[in-house]
Amino acid sequence: MSTNKRAADARRVRDAEALLDRRYFVLDPERWAAFQAVLDVPARPNPRLKKLLQTPKRLRARERP
Repeated sequence: MSTNKRAADARRVRDAEALLDRRYFVLDPERWAAFQAVLDVPARPNPRLKKLLQTPKRLRARERP
């Protein structure tokens, strides 16, 4: 295995562990209610994002056989 591949694999494992650390957290009932309230707020309109999503794609994914 090459050094580059080994380093990439190590980074991938480290990044996965960091994400797992952030998927589970504990909040007291008051903070949990505040967190849920923030999640329930509708997203604000974002004209730049709307334009981006309506723009034809320049790159196409390769078709798989």
